[in-house]
Amino acid sequence: MEDTFSIPSARIAIFSSPGMGHLIPVAELSKWLVHHHHLSVSLITQSINPVSHTQQQTFLNVLSNDKNIDIVSLPPPLEVLSNNTKMENLIFPTITYNTSHLRGILTSLAKSTPLLVALVVDLFGAGVIHVAEEIGIEPYMYFTSTCTLLAFSFHFPLLDATFQGDFNDLKELRLPGCVPMCGRDFPDTNEDRESEAYKGMLWLVKQYRLMKGILVNSFDVLEAGAVDGFKKDLLLPPIYPIGPMVRSSSAGDGEGSVHHCLKWLDTQPQCSVLYVSFGSGGTITRKQMDELAFGLEMSGQRFLWVVKSPDEMVSCGTYFGDQSQRDPLSFLPQGFLERTKEFGLVVPSWAPQVEVLGHVSTEQKMNAVLVVDGVRLALRPRVCQSGVVEREELCKVIKCLFEEEEGKKLRATMNEVSAEAARALEDGGSSFRAISTVVNKWKEKTKPCVE
Repeated sequence: MEDTFSIPSARIAIFSSPGMGHLIPVAELSKWLVHHHHLSVSLITQSINPVSHTQQQTFLNVLSNDKNIDIVSLPPPLEVLSNNTKMENLIFPTITYNTSHLRGILTSLAKSTPLLVALVVDLFGAGVIHVAEEIGIEPYMYFTSTCTLLAFSFHFPLLDATFQGDFNDLKELRLPGCVPMCGRDFPDTNEDRESEAYKGMLWLVKQYRLMKGILVNSFDVLEAGAVDGFKKDLLLPPIYPIGPMVRSSSAGDGEGSVHHCLKWLDTQPQCSVLYVSFGSGGTITRKQMDELAFGLEMSGQRFLWVVKSPDEMVSCGTYFGDQSQRDPLSFLPQGFLERTKEFGLVVPSWAPQVEVLGHVSTEQKMNAVLVVDGVRLALRPRVCQSGVVEREELCKVIKCLFEEEEGKKLRATMNEVSAEAARALEDGGSSFRAISTVVNKWKEKTKPCVE
C-alpha cells in the first residue's frame, strides 16, 4: 500500500445523492481512496429536508476528522417535498435544484491544489455529468449495487422499447453472464411505466454509457459471469468491480454508547440469532408487520428485530430520516413482546448494524435473484397473491435456515464467499487491483506533458 502521509497529488470530487443509503457507501469509498491510494477527496452531499440534513450531519461529523476529506453539505431545497411518494420523485428534483451549486463548487475546486481530475457520482447522480464536461474533468460513477443490476440498467432502454405491457408478465430475461430473471424481479420503479419515476430512471440509465468508467460495489468471484459479460461488450464503459466496500463501524449514526442489543447478543449462543432489518430506509405495511411478528413467534427462533413504524404508501418510508413521532413498538401485535421475551429482542428504529453483524451470522427484488439463485446465499420466501409473505411461510423459511440441511449449506457458502470477499480487498486482490487501475488513471492526469 502507498504512503498515506505524503501530500496528495490529485483530488476527486464525489457527489452523493440524498439519503443515508447513498451517503454511507460513498463515504466508505472516500475513506478508501484517501487511506489506501493517497488521494484528496471533496465529498459533496445533499438532503431533501431538514430532518435528513440533520441526520446526515451527525454522520458526517465523524468523517470530517479526516484532513484529506473535505465535506461540502448542500442545504435542502427551499420547497418542501412530500415524503409520501416514490424515492426517485424526491431525489430527482433535489439533484436538479443543486446542479447550479455543484457547478460552482467544481469550478472552485478545479482551481485548487491538489488538482481536481474527476467527478464521481452515484447511480442517481448520472444526470449531472454534463457539469463535469463543462469543467473539463472526467465523469465516473460508483454503482453501489451489484453487477447484475448494472447489467439490467444497461439493458433497460432496449427492454422498454421492445416489450409492451406490464413487466410482471415477462416470464424470463437472460442477460450475458447473469442469473435468469423474470419481470417480477425488476426494481419497484418499473411497476408503473407511465409514472414520472419510471421515465426519470429510463432517461438516467441512458447516461450510464457516457461515463469514463464505472466502479461497482461487487467483486469478481461473486459475479464472475456478469463481469465477463461486461468485458465482452466493447460499447460499454470500463467496469471496475471494487467491492465489497463495507463499513467498519456504526460510529456517527447517532448512538454514542454501547447499544444494549450488543450486550444481549453476547449472552446468546454463537450463530443462533436471526437478525431482522430492512435497512436504513426500508419500511413494511401494518399487515406485513403482523405476519412477520407472528412468523417469528411461531418459529421459536432467537431473533433481533429492528422495528420501524409501518408505512402503507412506500417501502422506503424512513429513507430520508424517520419523521414519524409514533412509537414503532406500539404497532406490534398485542402481547407479542411478552410472549417472545425469552428468545427475542425488539429494538425500535435503529441498531448499530455493523457491530451487530459482527456478532450475528446472517444471510443477505433484483439482488434477491443473485443471492438466491446465483450464489445461493439466501432463501426467498413465497409471496402470496396479496403481496404479503404470510406467517406460516416465514416460520417455514426461518426453521429451514437454522435447522435443516439446506440452511447449513447456505451458511457454509456464506463463509466461503466472505473469505473470498476479504481476499478481493487485500493488496493484490481483484478488487484492490481494479480500484488501483482507476486511481493510476486519475493520477496520470496530474503529470506534466512531455514534448
